[in-house]
Amino acid sequence: MTVVDTAQSFSVSAWVRLDQIGAWPCAVSQDGKRTSGFQLQASPDGKWSFAMFASDVDGGGPVHTRAISNESVQTGAWTHLTASYDQAAGRVRLYVNGALAAEAAHAGAWTATGDVQIVGALWNGTRVDYFPGAVDDVRLYQRVLVPSEAAALANQSVLRAHYAFDEGSGATTKDDVTGKDAAFTGTAAWTEADDEKAANFTGLADSGYGAVIGPRPELRTDRSYTVSAFVHLNAADDAPRTAVSLRDANYSPFMLQYRPELKKWSFLVSIGANQEGGWWIPAESDVVTGEWVHLTGVYDNAAKEARIYVNGRYAGRLGGVTGWNGTGELMIGGSVWVGRNVDPFNGAVRGVRVYSGTLTDNQIRQLPVQD
Repeated sequence: MTVVDTAQSFSVSAWVRLDQIGAWPCAVSQDGKRTSGFQLQASPDGKWSFAMFASDVDGGGPVHTRAISNESVQTGAWTHLTASYDQAAGRVRLYVNGALAAEAAHAGAWTATGDVQIVGALWNGTRVDYFPGAVDDVRLYQRVLVPSEAAALANQSVLRAHYAFDEGSGATTKDDVTGKDAAFTGTAAWTEADDEKAANFTGLADSGYGAVIGPRPELRTDRSYTVSAFVHLNAADDAPRTAVSLRDANYSPFMLQYRPELKKWSFLVSIGANQEGGWWIPAESDVVTGEWVHLTGVYDNAAKEARIYVNGRYAGRLGGVTGWNGTGELMIGGSVWVGRNVDPFNGAVRGVRVYSGTLTDNQIRQLPVQD
């Protein structure tokens, strides 16, 4: 079925997972008689591309317009692509994971009257360019999508893990999303704080260290993500205290924590897998101890910024933040720095949620009442 008039402004978006680089694998296209009116694709050298051609003839005519990303494809990883043809401006644009990746001038667009094709294209009247991988959530629009819309599509949130800590006993707690268990390790134990079942952490290092370790949620930390938890800090002392992080060999990709030098809640995004340092995003208000507080940290890859929320309310942001993809497990009650387990939480944690994508401010306001 013909969905968009390719001679007029239009946009196309899809989640794609390319498993193999080579040729011109096409995720989405729309047939003309001899060639596709557009191709949302990858290039032979492993770059994302949006292509339009001069005319509906064999070989596509004398002009092949391609907006090609500078960054390489990450094979085996789900990636969000959005492409637009702006007829008034005579431009094609390509967004990768919500951020503008490339644009190019294009004139002389024509109407492709054939069917929309998923995982293939039309060239010289023959079906070609099959996509080795997977394609999901394909959308087409008879208008230009503006940058904020491309970012919103890429940042749609999906709950990947939720540990309510409502068992109250035993050596494990269940993830309500996957049904898998996280294990209490070291001195981590059950407690009831203000009549709420939770995991309790001693705040001690070395032999007194304890954490709850769960399977890695299905997300990449170089993409947008959101993490939240209820925390009950015993004291605003002189040591960092991490409530939730991801493990990695040398550095946790993120830490939702208390920072002693500021006496504030903070969301930390570390610089890289083998590089010490990070971006700290402190909350505006001072930390509160001895009562339940809800914290949310957001990494927005499209905007290249991180944000922190306290009790569902926006509390701070920092631009120029670049995430990297850690590979470790979910860690509740501590984090990893310079290859060591550090920053043991001193108090209780419950209601841990991890999302791929970014929750909106309205959605974050609802989190404290959902657990």
